[in-house]
Amino acid sequence: RECLEYVTGGGHSGSDVQLEELLRLYTTLQQRRTVAEWVVDNGVDVDRLDVRRFVVFGVIHGLLRRVHRYPILSEPRPRSEDESAEPDVGLEPRILGMLDGAHPLDEISVASGLDAVTLRGKFSLHGKVEYMYM
Repeated sequence: RECLEYVTGGGHSGSDVQLEELLRLYTTLQQRRTVAEWVVDNGVDVDRLDVRRFVVFGVIHGLLRRVHRYPILSEPRPRSEDESAEPDVGLEPRILGMLDGAHPLDEISVASGLDAVTLRGKFSLHGKVEYMYM
């Protein structure tokens, strides 16, 4: 009931959201799928349910756990002599050094000042990047 009140608050009209629906939605969350994909796949009505609060409640109360993505530069791409040397084309060596599986994508994002989507695009300029999820 606490969950029901929390996730339907904040301006959402939640009078028609049922506890059973919330429990079912918690069971459908999976690793390696974005929350946006989950919303579409499960037909979540964002006017009835505050998805951000739904996830926060789940994490705080142990129903969900955060899975971090750790990038690893597995196959560096050799640089050619004619490549541009502009600094914003790729990533600085300090950031490239963090692609060793020991640093989560969030940490690399903070260190570089770039969002995760931009980082993933820049990673591809440097070679094949694989991810560990933990």
